[in-house]
Amino acid sequence: METTQADIAMVHKHLQHAVNCLVGPGGAGFDEAAGNPCGKAGPGAIPDTTDAAKKAKLTTIAASAKAGVGNSDLAAAQKAAKDTADAIAAAAK
Repeated sequence: METTQADIAMVHKHLQHAVNCLVGPGGAGFDEAAGNPCGKAGPGAIPDTTDAAKKAKLTTIAASAKAGVGNSDLAAAQKAAKDTADAIAAAAK
């Protein structure tokens, strides 16, 4: 995920891609107009996992990413993007 993008619209787009990949189509916060780069990977990371602890972590990550999408401050949105990318990487381990 691009965390140093200087254009807030692109930061928001990358964050929305993360949300879309996490929640999947039909999930809370999914935005079809933003695109779904994980569309061929399954129904979304959250609906795809059966592990309750992992589902809770991913749900928290999605909420943080959604907050970043709604933030109009570039530095705060960039921080949300970095935090989201780091959290997804940690959850994948």
